[in-house]
Amino acid sequence: VLRGERNQALKRYRQFRNKLQAELDLEPAPETVKMARAIQAGNTPQLKLIQFQRSDRLLTYQKVSASALPNILVPFIGRETELQQITRYLASQDCRLITLVGPGGVGKTRLAMRAAADDAPEWIHGAWLASLDDVSPDDLETTIAGALGLSTRHNRLRARLYDHLREKELLLLLDNFEQLMSRTNLVKSLLDYAPDLKIIVTSREQLGIRGEQVIQVKGLKFPNVNEISALDEAALPDWSQTYSAIQLFLENARRVSPGFWLGPHNLPAVTQICQQVAGLPLAIELASAWVRIFSCDEIATRLEQNLTLLRRRTTDVPGRHASMEAVFEHSWNLLSDEGRDVLRKLAIFRGKFSLEAAETVALASPDHLAMLLDKSLLRRQGSVYFDLHPLLRQYAFAKLAQRPQLSQEMAQQHGAYYLNRAATWADLYGQMPDEDLADIQIKLENIDAAVQWATTTQQLETFIQQWPGLAHFLDLRGQVVTQMSHANDIVGV
Repeated sequence: VLRGERNQALKRYRQFRNKLQAELDLEPAPETVKMARAIQAGNTPQLKLIQFQRSDRLLTYQKVSASALPNILVPFIGRETELQQITRYLASQDCRLITLVGPGGVGKTRLAMRAAADDAPEWIHGAWLASLDDVSPDDLETTIAGALGLSTRHNRLRARLYDHLREKELLLLLDNFEQLMSRTNLVKSLLDYAPDLKIIVTSREQLGIRGEQVIQVKGLKFPNVNEISALDEAALPDWSQTYSAIQLFLENARRVSPGFWLGPHNLPAVTQICQQVAGLPLAIELASAWVRIFSCDEIATRLEQNLTLLRRRTTDVPGRHASMEAVFEHSWNLLSDEGRDVLRKLAIFRGKFSLEAAETVALASPDHLAMLLDKSLLRRQGSVYFDLHPLLRQYAFAKLAQRPQLSQEMAQQHGAYYLNRAATWADLYGQMPDEDLADIQIKLENIDAAVQWATTTQQLETFIQQWPGLAHFLDLRGQVVTQMSHANDIVGV
């Protein structure tokens, strides 16, 4: 009642009254009936704490503390908005299934466990974690039962689960559900059979159950390199607190190298690293662990080359989180052959690309893109563009390079598409509208890649056709150095 959940309070009263009649053939005390009527009338009754005598014979329920969740040994950083969202959903009687969706390494597990631990005191029977790492679909009931402290040798295990949860007010956390999408029916059944059960799921893909509340978990907040140039050193401590990605890097770096500090000498490189990994917490943890060996500039340079730097030297984590490559390999293995083919083809794009570009260059249909979005392998950027996480693109591009003929075909289709687009810009005489300039600027990274392809493969005719349009655009943007560089490329060919 004090939380404003009058309907839930009345429901709890009816359950109590029915149980009292069924098991003890008694009616509620007059004070209890009076309180229920006051609630039903919309009045907030005067409440007082009543101390009950313990009776082992009648005591059916016992408060369970958050100790049912494992202790986290490292500080929790950021995610204030997401925590507020989860807390709000848990407090709502209309929301019983919350799914935290995001790519591997984005911090779904840590977020869910923090939210569950914070909310555990609100639950009569506490909060419980079922870790589903490497669990097969056939073993899901066994894993959940074991996590709840039930015997797993029961002949009718599912019925035993239903009986256990039916009258419990309990929060259940199902962690890493993505490889168990064929068993979403069990989650729905548990919610149907246990009216006071709520479930938080972490997954790289939403479950698709009616009433599911999905929260997209993204990378931590990081700054733009350009904004740190005019930053006063004295303002650094307060400034860094506004960016959770920077905080996480600093926290982890100090754990392995206590003398590490953030200053003008390394802030640009730390910011670049956070940008390179797009705020992905696992990648930040793995990268920052190397400050004992490399400078931050060296870490940033090595990150541009490959993913091998992003691996863990400790053994206290699941194999799928031992390295970024292992994270992506897990997602890759969950894809169909068709899905893998589309993902490796999309790796040819640099930065953002449109649906038209994906369809033309990679033969990726809207259904293909929707599938990758659902599996947290593709990101939507505004209303028009998509992109791959930069680290995932590195991984998928390596998969593309393993198919030399396909790689060559994709480079040719990509180069031809963007150079043909550039050729049309010559018709836009005078000052281009701002929206056209912004749209072309987004394509420029892919244009640069197309120019490199044309230079390497001696595509002189194609190169000359696109030059007037590209030169016109670069001239309007004042990018003279880039303009001269591409002109030199043509002369070289």
